[in-house]
Amino acid sequence: MRFLSRRGAVFSAGTAAADSPARRFPLLRYFVATSVLVIGVVTALTGALFVRLADANFTDRTQSRSVAEAAHFAALFYYSVWLSSPSEGSEGSLHSVSPSSLETFAERTAFGLSIVQINFLDLDGTIVFSTDPGLIGTIPARETPPAVAHTGVPLASVERQQIVRDLAGALRSMDIVNTYVPLTDAPPDAPQEGSPYGILQMLQDVTLELALARSESLRVAVVGSATMAMVLFTLLFLLILRADRIIDGNHRRLVKQQEDLEVAQAQNIQSAKLAAIGQLVSGVAHELNNPLMAIGGLTELLADKASSRADSEDLRRIHMESQRAVRIVRNLLAFSHASRQEKTYVSINETVEAALDLRLYELSVKNIEAVVEMQPNLPWTLADAQEIQQLILNLCMNAEQALMESSGRAKKIWVKTEQAGEMIQITVRDNGPGIPDEVVGRVFDPFFTTKDVGSGTGLGLSICFGIVQNHGGTIRAENVRPTGARFVVELPIVSPASPEEGRPADESSVRSSPA
Repeated sequence: MRFLSRRGAVFSAGTAAADSPARRFPLLRYFVATSVLVIGVVTALTGALFVRLADANFTDRTQSRSVAEAAHFAALFYYSVWLSSPSEGSEGSLHSVSPSSLETFAERTAFGLSIVQINFLDLDGTIVFSTDPGLIGTIPARETPPAVAHTGVPLASVERQQIVRDLAGALRSMDIVNTYVPLTDAPPDAPQEGSPYGILQMLQDVTLELALARSESLRVAVVGSATMAMVLFTLLFLLILRADRIIDGNHRRLVKQQEDLEVAQAQNIQSAKLAAIGQLVSGVAHELNNPLMAIGGLTELLADKASSRADSEDLRRIHMESQRAVRIVRNLLAFSHASRQEKTYVSINETVEAALDLRLYELSVKNIEAVVEMQPNLPWTLADAQEIQQLILNLCMNAEQALMESSGRAKKIWVKTEQAGEMIQITVRDNGPGIPDEVVGRVFDPFFTTKDVGSGTGLGLSICFGIVQNHGGTIRAENVRPTGARFVVELPIVSPASPEEGRPADESSVRSSPA
Protein backbone atom coordinates (compact mmCIF):
# COMPACT_ATOMS: atom_id res chain seq x y z
CA MET A 1 0.00 0.00 0.00
CA ARG A 2 1.34 3.44 -0.91
CA PHE A 3 0.10 6.91 0.01
CA LEU A 4 1.28 10.44 -0.57
CA SER A 5 -0.12 13.92 -0.19
CA ARG A 6 -0.71 16.34 -3.01
CA ARG A 7 2.35 18.10 -4.38
CA GLY A 8 3.55 20.54 -1.75
CA ALA A 9 0.82 19.62 0.73
CA VAL A 10 1.67 18.12 4.10
CA PHE A 11 -0.64 15.89 6.11
CA SER A 12 -0.30 15.49 9.84
CA ALA A 13 -1.56 12.11 11.01
CA GLY A 14 -2.84 11.50 7.51
CA THR A 15 -5.20 14.45 7.23
CA ALA A 16 -4.75 17.88 5.68
CA ALA A 17 -5.01 20.92 7.87
CA ALA A 18 -7.73 23.40 6.97
CA ASP A 19 -6.99 26.79 5.52
CA SER A 20 -5.38 29.27 7.88
CA PRO A 21 -7.45 32.10 9.37
CA ALA A 22 -7.98 35.28 7.43
CA ARG A 23 -4.97 37.51 7.13
CA ARG A 24 -4.73 40.02 9.94
CA PHE A 25 -5.36 43.73 9.40
CA PRO A 26 -2.12 45.46 8.21
CA LEU A 27 -2.13 48.08 10.98
CA LEU A 28 1.38 49.42 10.38
CA ARG A 29 0.86 49.87 6.64
CA TYR A 30 -2.42 51.73 7.06
CA PHE A 31 -0.94 53.87 9.83
CA VAL A 32 1.96 54.94 7.62
CA ALA A 33 -0.31 55.68 4.64
CA THR A 34 -2.81 57.58 6.79
CA SER A 35 -0.06 59.49 8.59
CA VAL A 36 1.55 60.59 5.33
CA LEU A 37 -1.84 61.81 4.08
CA VAL A 38 -2.63 63.59 7.34
CA ILE A 39 0.83 65.16 7.52
CA GLY A 40 0.44 66.42 3.95
CA VAL A 41 -3.00 67.90 4.61
CA VAL A 42 -1.99 69.43 7.94
CA THR A 43 1.17 70.90 6.41
CA ALA A 44 -0.80 72.39 3.52
CA LEU A 45 -3.45 73.86 5.83
CA THR A 46 -0.80 75.18 8.21
CA GLY A 47 1.09 76.71 5.31
CA ALA A 48 -2.06 78.38 4.01
CA LEU A 49 -2.89 79.69 7.48
CA PHE A 50 0.61 81.05 7.98
CA VAL A 51 0.50 82.74 4.58
CA ARG A 52 -2.78 84.42 5.49
CA LEU A 53 -1.34 85.54 8.81
CA ALA A 54 1.78 86.76 7.04
CA ASP A 55 -0.39 88.71 4.57
CA ALA A 56 -2.34 90.31 7.41
CA ASN A 57 0.80 91.17 9.34
CA PHE A 58 2.51 92.49 6.22
CA THR A 59 -0.52 94.60 5.36
CA ASP A 60 -0.68 96.20 8.81
CA ARG A 61 3.04 96.81 8.93
CA THR A 62 3.25 98.16 5.38
CA GLN A 63 0.23 100.44 5.77
CA SER A 64 1.62 101.95 8.96
CA ARG A 65 4.98 102.53 7.34
CA SER A 66 3.45 104.01 4.20
CA VAL A 67 1.27 106.40 6.20
CA ALA A 68 4.33 107.57 8.12
CA GLU A 69 6.29 108.12 4.93
CA ALA A 70 3.40 109.96 3.26
CA ALA A 71 2.96 112.20 6.31
CA HIS A 72 6.67 112.99 6.12
CA PHE A 73 6.33 113.93 2.44
CA ALA A 74 3.32 116.14 3.27
CA ALA A 75 5.44 118.02 5.82
CA LEU A 76 8.22 118.41 3.24
CA PHE A 77 5.65 119.65 0.75
CA TYR A 78 4.42 122.26 3.26
CA TYR A 79 7.87 123.69 3.94
CA SER A 80 9.38 123.40 0.49
CA VAL A 81 6.40 124.15 -1.78
CA TRP A 82 3.32 125.46 -0.03
CA LEU A 83 4.95 128.27 1.91
CA SER A 84 6.63 129.63 -1.23
CA SER A 85 3.66 129.33 -3.58
CA PRO A 86 1.54 132.44 -4.49
CA SER A 87 -1.94 132.47 -2.99
CA GLU A 88 -3.65 135.28 -4.84
CA GLY A 89 -6.91 134.31 -6.45
CA SER A 90 -6.72 130.78 -5.33
CA GLU A 91 -5.97 130.85 -1.62
CA GLY A 92 -6.27 127.50 0.11
CA SER A 93 -6.13 125.47 -3.08
CA LEU A 94 -3.58 123.34 -4.92
CA HIS A 95 -4.42 125.33 -7.98
CA SER A 96 -2.30 128.15 -6.50
CA VAL A 97 0.78 125.92 -6.76
CA SER A 98 2.51 125.97 -10.10
CA PRO A 99 2.64 122.65 -11.97
CA SER A 100 6.42 122.96 -12.23
CA SER A 101 6.74 123.09 -8.45
CA LEU A 102 4.53 120.01 -8.12
CA GLU A 103 6.56 118.19 -10.76
CA THR A 104 9.86 119.09 -9.12
CA PHE A 105 8.63 117.93 -5.73
CA ALA A 106 7.28 114.69 -7.21
CA GLU A 107 10.57 113.95 -8.95
CA ARG A 108 12.56 114.50 -5.78
CA THR A 109 10.16 112.59 -3.57
CA ALA A 110 9.67 109.64 -5.88
CA PHE A 111 13.36 108.85 -5.82
CA GLY A 112 13.71 105.58 -3.83
CA LEU A 113 11.28 103.94 -1.40
CA SER A 114 9.75 101.93 -4.27
CA ILE A 115 7.40 104.79 -5.16
CA VAL A 116 5.90 104.23 -8.58
CA GLN A 117 3.37 107.08 -8.70
CA ILE A 118 2.57 110.36 -6.92
CA ASN A 119 -0.69 112.25 -7.36
CA PHE A 120 -1.92 115.58 -6.00
CA LEU A 121 -5.72 115.83 -5.63
CA ASP A 122 -7.92 118.78 -4.75
CA LEU A 123 -10.63 118.54 -2.12
CA ASP A 124 -13.13 117.24 -4.67
CA GLY A 125 -10.85 114.25 -5.47
CA THR A 126 -9.75 115.50 -8.88
CA ILE A 127 -6.12 114.84 -9.77
CA VAL A 128 -4.38 118.21 -10.19
CA PHE A 129 -0.97 116.70 -10.91
CA SER A 130 0.32 113.16 -11.44
CA THR A 131 3.55 111.48 -12.45
CA ASP A 132 1.27 109.72 -14.95
CA PRO A 133 0.09 112.64 -17.18
CA GLY A 134 -2.85 110.64 -18.37
CA LEU A 135 -4.46 110.77 -14.93
CA ILE A 136 -4.51 114.59 -14.62
CA GLY A 137 -8.07 115.81 -14.43
CA THR A 138 -9.48 112.40 -13.52
CA ILE A 139 -11.06 111.32 -10.27
CA PRO A 140 -9.42 108.01 -9.15
CA ALA A 141 -11.70 107.55 -6.12
CA ARG A 142 -14.97 109.35 -5.43
CA GLU A 143 -15.17 108.71 -1.68
CA THR A 144 -11.70 108.22 -0.22
CA PRO A 145 -10.00 111.59 -0.96
CA PRO A 146 -12.88 113.78 0.30
CA ALA A 147 -13.17 111.61 3.41
CA VAL A 148 -9.45 111.96 4.11
CA ALA A 149 -9.68 115.74 3.62
CA HIS A 150 -12.72 115.97 5.86
CA THR A 151 -11.40 113.82 8.74
CA GLY A 152 -7.73 114.71 8.36
CA VAL A 153 -6.82 111.04 9.00
CA PRO A 154 -4.48 109.37 6.50
CA LEU A 155 -5.61 106.14 4.85
CA ALA A 156 -3.58 103.31 3.33
CA SER A 157 -4.53 100.03 1.72
CA VAL A 158 -2.64 97.14 0.13
CA GLU A 159 -4.05 96.34 -3.30
CA ARG A 160 -3.09 93.19 -5.24
CA GLN A 161 -2.40 92.87 -8.93
CA GLN A 162 -3.01 96.48 -9.91
CA ILE A 163 -2.13 97.86 -13.36
CA VAL A 164 -0.05 100.98 -12.68
CA ARG A 165 2.09 103.16 -14.94
CA ASP A 166 5.44 103.51 -13.23
CA LEU A 167 7.78 106.51 -13.28
CA ALA A 168 9.36 105.23 -16.48
CA GLY A 169 5.96 105.34 -18.19
CA ALA A 170 5.53 101.55 -18.42
CA LEU A 171 2.30 99.83 -17.41
CA ARG A 172 2.96 96.98 -14.95
CA SER A 173 0.91 94.63 -12.84
CA MET A 174 2.07 94.84 -9.24
CA ASP A 175 1.05 94.74 -5.60
CA ILE A 176 0.89 98.30 -4.28
CA VAL A 177 0.27 100.30 -1.12
CA ASN A 178 -2.15 103.12 -1.96
CA THR A 179 -1.81 105.92 0.61
CA TYR A 180 -3.84 109.13 0.98
CA VAL A 181 -2.64 111.85 3.35
CA PRO A 182 -4.26 115.34 3.74
CA LEU A 183 -2.35 118.55 2.91
CA THR A 184 -3.08 121.36 5.38
CA ASP A 185 -2.05 125.02 5.56
CA ALA A 186 -0.51 124.61 9.02
CA PRO A 187 2.92 123.23 9.86
CA PRO A 188 2.96 119.64 11.13
CA ASP A 189 4.24 120.69 14.54
CA ALA A 190 1.57 123.40 15.03
CA PRO A 191 -0.58 123.12 18.17
CA GLN A 192 -3.72 123.41 16.05
CA GLU A 193 -4.57 121.66 12.84
CA GLY A 194 -4.78 123.77 9.72
CA SER A 195 -7.40 123.76 7.02
CA PRO A 196 -6.99 121.10 4.29
CA TYR A 197 -6.36 122.37 0.77
CA GLY A 198 -5.52 119.11 -1.01
CA ILE A 199 -4.57 115.46 -0.78
CA LEU A 200 -1.31 113.67 -1.48
CA GLN A 201 -1.70 110.18 -3.01
CA MET A 202 1.35 107.91 -3.02
CA LEU A 203 1.59 104.45 -4.66
CA GLN A 204 4.45 102.17 -3.60
CA ASP A 205 5.41 98.83 -5.18
CA VAL A 206 5.50 96.02 -2.55
CA THR A 207 5.36 93.05 -4.92
CA LEU A 208 8.77 91.70 -3.99
CA GLU A 209 8.35 92.40 -0.27
CA LEU A 210 5.00 90.62 -0.20
CA ALA A 211 6.37 87.62 -2.11
CA LEU A 212 9.33 87.37 0.26
CA ALA A 213 7.06 87.63 3.30
CA ARG A 214 4.81 84.93 1.91
CA SER A 215 7.66 82.59 0.97
CA GLU A 216 9.39 83.06 4.32
CA SER A 217 6.14 82.47 6.17
CA LEU A 218 5.38 79.44 4.06
CA ARG A 219 8.86 78.06 4.61
CA VAL A 220 8.61 78.51 8.36
CA ALA A 221 5.13 76.99 8.37
CA VAL A 222 6.14 73.97 6.28
CA VAL A 223 9.35 73.32 8.18
CA GLY A 224 7.71 73.84 11.55
CA SER A 225 4.61 71.76 10.86
CA ALA A 226 6.63 69.06 9.11
CA THR A 227 9.06 68.90 12.02
CA MET A 228 6.31 68.68 14.60
CA ALA A 229 4.46 66.18 12.46
CA MET A 230 7.55 64.00 12.06
CA VAL A 231 8.23 64.09 15.80
CA LEU A 232 4.64 63.16 16.52
CA PHE A 233 4.71 60.56 13.75
CA THR A 234 7.88 59.00 15.16
CA LEU A 235 6.40 58.73 18.63
CA LEU A 236 3.14 57.29 17.32
CA PHE A 237 5.03 55.02 14.94
CA LEU A 238 6.96 53.50 17.82
CA LEU A 239 3.71 52.91 19.68
CA ILE A 240 1.96 51.51 16.63
CA LEU A 241 4.99 49.37 15.81
CA ARG A 242 4.91 47.91 19.28
CA ALA A 243 1.17 47.34 19.04
CA ASP A 244 1.59 45.81 15.57
CA ARG A 245 4.20 43.39 16.86
CA ILE A 246 1.94 42.41 19.74
CA ILE A 247 -0.97 41.94 17.34
CA ASP A 248 1.23 40.00 14.94
CA GLY A 249 2.46 37.75 17.73
CA ASN A 250 -1.08 37.13 18.95
CA HIS A 251 -2.21 36.48 15.38
CA ARG A 252 0.57 33.97 14.86
CA ARG A 253 -0.31 32.24 18.11
CA LEU A 254 -3.97 32.14 17.12
CA VAL A 255 -3.05 30.70 13.71
CA LYS A 256 -0.79 28.13 15.37
CA GLN A 257 -3.48 27.25 17.89
CA GLN A 258 -6.06 26.89 15.13
CA GLU A 259 -3.72 24.73 13.08
CA ASP A 260 -2.96 22.60 16.14
CA LEU A 261 -6.66 22.33 16.87
CA GLU A 262 -7.41 21.28 13.30
CA VAL A 263 -4.64 18.70 13.42
CA ALA A 264 -5.91 17.45 16.77
CA GLN A 265 -9.45 17.25 15.38
CA ALA A 266 -8.18 15.32 12.37
CA GLN A 267 -6.27 12.97 14.64
CA ASN A 268 -9.33 12.48 16.82
CA ILE A 269 -11.41 11.65 13.75
CA GLN A 270 -8.80 9.19 12.57
CA SER A 271 -8.52 7.71 16.07
CA ALA A 272 -12.28 7.33 16.28
CA LYS A 273 -12.31 5.52 12.94
CA LEU A 274 -9.48 3.25 14.03
CA ALA A 275 -11.10 2.61 17.40
CA ALA A 276 -14.40 1.70 15.83
CA ILE A 277 -12.79 -0.63 13.30
CA GLY A 278 -10.48 -1.99 16.00
CA GLN A 279 -13.39 -2.97 18.22
CA LEU A 280 -15.00 -4.70 15.29
CA VAL A 281 -12.00 -6.67 14.12
CA SER A 282 -10.59 -7.50 17.54
CA GLY A 283 -13.31 -10.00 18.35
CA VAL A 284 -13.29 -11.43 14.84
CA ALA A 285 -9.50 -11.83 14.91
CA HIS A 286 -9.55 -13.75 18.17
CA GLU A 287 -12.27 -16.06 16.91
CA LEU A 288 -10.46 -16.71 13.62
CA ASN A 289 -7.00 -17.22 15.09
CA ASN A 290 -7.68 -20.58 16.81
CA PRO A 291 -9.32 -22.39 13.88
CA LEU A 292 -6.68 -21.01 11.50
CA MET A 293 -3.90 -22.34 13.68
CA ALA A 294 -5.65 -25.72 13.82
CA ILE A 295 -6.08 -25.76 10.05
CA GLY A 296 -2.42 -24.94 9.56
CA GLY A 297 -1.22 -27.68 11.92
CA LEU A 298 -3.52 -30.37 10.57
CA THR A 299 -2.75 -29.63 6.92
CA GLU A 300 0.98 -29.82 7.67
CA LEU A 301 0.52 -33.25 9.31
CA LEU A 302 -1.68 -34.48 6.46
CA ALA A 303 0.83 -33.25 3.89
CA ASP A 304 3.51 -35.46 5.46
CA LYS A 305 1.19 -38.50 5.31
CA ALA A 306 -0.28 -37.85 1.87
CA SER A 307 -0.32 -40.90 -0.43
CA SER A 308 0.39 -38.93 -3.59
CA ARG A 309 2.60 -35.99 -4.52
CA ALA A 310 -0.38 -34.04 -5.87
CA ASP A 311 -2.28 -34.39 -2.59
CA SER A 312 0.80 -33.35 -0.64
CA GLU A 313 1.25 -30.21 -2.73
CA ASP A 314 -2.40 -29.28 -2.33
CA LEU A 315 -2.24 -29.74 1.41
CA ARG A 316 0.93 -27.66 1.66
CA ARG A 317 -0.74 -24.94 -0.41
CA ILE A 318 -3.63 -24.99 2.06
CA HIS A 319 -1.11 -24.76 4.90
CA MET A 320 0.60 -21.73 3.28
CA GLU A 321 -2.70 -19.95 2.78
CA SER A 322 -3.72 -20.66 6.36
CA GLN A 323 -0.44 -19.17 7.54
CA ARG A 324 -1.09 -16.10 5.42
CA ALA A 325 -4.51 -15.86 7.05
CA VAL A 326 -2.83 -16.13 10.45
CA ARG A 327 -0.53 -13.24 9.53
CA ILE A 328 -3.52 -11.19 8.45
CA VAL A 329 -5.21 -11.95 11.77
CA ARG A 330 -2.00 -10.92 13.58
CA ASN A 331 -2.03 -7.65 11.70
CA LEU A 332 -5.65 -7.17 12.65
CA LEU A 333 -4.77 -7.71 16.29
CA ALA A 334 -1.90 -5.26 16.04
CA PHE A 335 -4.18 -2.78 14.31
CA SER A 336 -6.77 -3.08 17.07
CA HIS A 337 -4.04 -2.60 19.72
CA ALA A 338 -4.73 -5.95 21.28
CA SER A 339 -1.07 -6.39 22.24
CA ARG A 340 0.24 -5.02 25.49
CA GLN A 341 2.47 -1.99 25.11
CA GLU A 342 5.73 -1.88 27.07
CA LYS A 343 7.43 1.51 27.00
CA THR A 344 10.98 1.95 28.24
CA TYR A 345 13.72 4.50 27.69
CA VAL A 346 15.29 3.45 24.40
CA SER A 347 17.73 4.75 21.82
CA ILE A 348 15.79 5.53 18.65
CA ASN A 349 18.98 5.13 16.62
CA GLU A 350 19.53 1.59 17.90
CA THR A 351 15.87 0.74 17.42
CA VAL A 352 15.95 1.97 13.82
CA GLU A 353 19.21 0.11 13.17
CA ALA A 354 17.70 -3.11 14.53
CA ALA A 355 14.71 -2.73 12.22
CA LEU A 356 16.90 -1.99 9.21
CA ASP A 357 19.06 -5.04 9.89
CA LEU A 358 16.00 -7.15 9.14
CA ARG A 359 15.53 -5.52 5.70
CA LEU A 360 19.05 -4.80 4.44
CA TYR A 361 19.51 -8.23 2.86
CA GLU A 362 16.10 -8.05 1.17
CA LEU A 363 16.92 -4.58 -0.13
CA SER A 364 20.23 -5.70 -1.58
CA VAL A 365 18.52 -8.63 -3.32
CA LYS A 366 16.11 -6.19 -4.95
CA ASN A 367 18.98 -3.87 -5.98
CA ILE A 368 17.72 -1.09 -3.69
CA GLU A 369 20.39 1.12 -2.14
CA ALA A 370 19.79 2.08 1.48
CA VAL A 371 21.24 5.38 2.68
CA VAL A 372 21.17 5.72 6.46
CA GLU A 373 21.85 9.07 8.16
CA MET A 374 21.58 9.16 11.93
CA GLN A 375 22.33 12.08 14.20
CA PRO A 376 24.89 11.04 16.82
CA ASN A 377 24.01 11.39 20.51
CA LEU A 378 20.30 11.52 19.78
CA PRO A 379 18.38 11.85 23.07
CA TRP A 380 16.77 8.74 24.51
CA THR A 381 13.01 8.77 24.92
CA LEU A 382 10.19 6.71 26.35
CA ALA A 383 8.91 4.32 23.67
CA ASP A 384 7.99 0.73 22.88
CA ALA A 385 11.00 -0.57 20.94
CA GLN A 386 9.02 -3.37 19.30
CA GLU A 387 6.37 -0.99 18.01
CA ILE A 388 8.99 1.48 16.73
CA GLN A 389 10.70 -1.37 14.88
CA GLN A 390 7.37 -2.39 13.38
CA LEU A 391 6.78 1.24 12.37
CA ILE A 392 10.16 1.45 10.57
CA LEU A 393 9.68 -1.95 8.92
CA ASN A 394 6.24 -0.99 7.61
CA LEU A 395 7.52 2.31 6.19
CA CYS A 396 10.54 0.63 4.59
CA MET A 397 8.40 -2.11 3.07
CA ASN A 398 6.02 0.56 1.81
CA ALA A 399 8.95 2.32 0.12
CA GLU A 400 10.22 -1.00 -1.33
CA GLN A 401 6.86 -1.74 -2.89
CA ALA A 402 6.74 1.72 -4.45
CA LEU A 403 10.25 1.31 -5.85
CA MET A 404 9.41 -2.06 -7.36
CA GLU A 405 6.69 -0.30 -9.36
CA SER A 406 9.20 2.17 -10.84
CA SER A 407 11.79 1.61 -13.52
CA GLY A 408 14.50 3.46 -15.40
CA ARG A 409 16.31 4.87 -12.38
CA ALA A 410 18.56 3.72 -9.57
CA LYS A 411 16.37 2.69 -6.65
CA LYS A 412 17.16 4.31 -3.30
CA ILE A 413 15.71 4.50 0.19
CA TRP A 414 16.87 7.13 2.65
CA VAL A 415 16.39 6.67 6.40
CA LYS A 416 17.32 9.62 8.58
CA THR A 417 17.03 10.43 12.28
CA GLU A 418 17.58 13.84 13.84
CA GLN A 419 16.43 16.07 16.65
CA ALA A 420 13.96 18.80 15.70
CA GLY A 421 13.37 21.00 18.74
CA GLU A 422 11.70 18.88 21.42
CA MET A 423 10.94 16.08 18.94
CA ILE A 424 12.85 13.19 17.44
CA GLN A 425 12.29 13.10 13.70
CA ILE A 426 12.50 9.90 11.66
CA THR A 427 12.32 10.28 7.87
CA VAL A 428 11.89 7.42 5.39
CA ARG A 429 12.24 8.62 1.80
CA ASP A 430 12.34 6.95 -1.60
CA ASN A 431 12.67 8.02 -5.22
CA GLY A 432 9.67 6.04 -6.43
CA PRO A 433 6.73 7.28 -8.52
CA GLY A 434 4.69 8.76 -5.67
CA ILE A 435 0.93 8.54 -5.17
CA PRO A 436 -1.84 9.82 -7.48
CA ASP A 437 -3.75 12.83 -6.23
CA GLU A 438 -7.08 11.04 -6.29
CA VAL A 439 -6.16 8.89 -3.27
CA VAL A 440 -4.72 11.70 -1.18
CA GLY A 441 -7.88 12.06 0.89
CA ARG A 442 -7.59 8.45 2.05
CA VAL A 443 -4.06 8.61 3.41
CA PHE A 444 -3.64 6.28 6.41
CA ASP A 445 -7.23 5.03 6.14
CA PRO A 446 -7.49 1.38 7.24
CA PHE A 447 -8.10 -1.35 4.65
CA PHE A 448 -7.38 0.96 1.74
CA THR A 449 -4.78 -0.23 -0.76
CA THR A 450 -3.78 0.53 -4.32
CA LYS A 451 -2.41 -2.99 -4.87
CA ASP A 452 -4.09 -5.80 -6.70
CA VAL A 453 -6.56 -7.99 -4.83
CA GLY A 454 -4.69 -10.40 -2.56
CA SER A 455 -1.45 -8.41 -2.60
CA GLY A 456 -2.05 -6.39 0.56
CA THR A 457 -4.39 -5.90 3.48
CA GLY A 458 -4.38 -2.09 3.56
CA LEU A 459 -3.34 -2.02 7.22
CA GLY A 460 0.37 -1.14 7.01
CA LEU A 461 0.15 2.63 7.20
CA SER A 462 -2.90 2.53 9.47
CA ILE A 463 -0.85 0.50 11.96
CA CYS A 464 1.93 3.08 11.62
CA PHE A 465 -0.56 5.82 12.41
CA GLY A 466 -1.78 3.97 15.49
CA ILE A 467 1.76 3.37 16.75
CA VAL A 468 2.77 7.00 16.32
CA GLN A 469 -0.41 8.23 17.98
CA ASN A 470 0.10 5.91 20.95
CA HIS A 471 3.50 7.54 21.41
CA GLY A 472 2.03 11.07 21.31
CA GLY A 473 3.66 11.90 17.98
CA THR A 474 2.64 12.76 14.43
CA ILE A 475 3.20 11.22 11.03
CA ARG A 476 2.85 12.92 7.70
CA ALA A 477 3.42 12.10 4.05
CA GLU A 478 4.97 14.51 1.56
CA ASN A 479 5.78 14.54 -2.12
CA VAL A 480 9.43 15.03 -2.98
CA ARG A 481 10.44 16.68 -6.22
CA PRO A 482 11.52 15.78 -8.81
CA THR A 483 10.40 12.29 -7.85
CA GLY A 484 9.63 10.17 -4.86
CA ALA A 485 8.02 10.67 -1.49
CA ARG A 486 8.82 10.63 2.19
CA PHE A 487 7.13 9.80 5.44
CA VAL A 488 8.11 11.96 8.42
CA VAL A 489 7.55 10.65 11.94
CA GLU A 490 7.94 12.96 14.94
CA LEU A 491 8.12 11.46 18.44
CA PRO A 492 8.26 13.61 21.59
CA ILE A 493 11.41 13.53 23.69
CA VAL A 494 10.31 12.32 27.13
CA SER A 495 13.06 13.00 29.65
CA PRO A 496 13.49 10.56 32.55
CA ALA A 497 12.53 11.62 36.05
CA SER A 498 16.08 10.81 37.21
CA PRO A 499 19.42 10.02 35.49
CA GLU A 500 19.23 6.42 36.71
CA GLU A 501 15.80 5.95 35.18
CA GLY A 502 16.92 6.94 31.70
CA ARG A 503 20.33 5.19 31.80
CA PRO A 504 20.64 2.10 29.55
CA ALA A 505 21.36 -1.24 31.16
CA ASP A 506 24.69 -1.56 29.36
CA GLU A 507 26.09 1.82 28.40
CA SER A 508 28.91 0.20 26.49
CA SER A 509 26.36 -1.26 24.07
CA VAL A 510 25.27 2.18 22.84
CA ARG A 511 26.56 2.60 19.29
CA SER A 512 27.00 5.73 17.29
CA SER A 513 24.88 5.49 14.17
CA PRO A 514 26.59 6.20 10.87
CA ALA A 515 26.22 9.80 9.84
